[in-house]
Amino acid sequence: MARMARRTLLSRPDAPQLDAIVDEAALRRPVGGPEVMREQLRELLRPRPNVTIRVVPFQAGVHPGLEGGFVLLDFPQDTSFPTEVYAESMAGDLYPESADQIARISLAYERIGQVALSPGGSATLIRQIIEELSST
Repeated sequence: MARMARRTLLSRPDAPQLDAIVDEAALRRPVGGPEVMREQLRELLRPRPNVTIRVVPFQAGVHPGLEGGFVLLDFPQDTSFPTEVYAESMAGDLYPESADQIARISLAYERIGQVALSPGGSATLIRQIIEELSST
């Protein structure tokens, strides 16, 4: 249900910008069988002006994203809203509020972005994974 709501939100004319960085392991983990995986990966390749997908390849080695997923919400059009952070952990969902915590997570995002492939390189890797799934 949440995925469909997110898909609808990202397809609206006034849709927000989504910049996603995904670890290659998440794209390769077998879930739902090869056909389901191919369809999901093809969906990531669908061009949308407000969505950028970047992949952190295995070759990047250790990076801050390995500690767990997180979401940064920025509201650049309205500076009265501070950056919001949602972090997933085994201990539960966290919503850091201190400036130090938000700065640390923002820096982690920047460092992950430094090792992630470009959008074009990410699309090439995703196509490669689709091809590999097609040959199994």
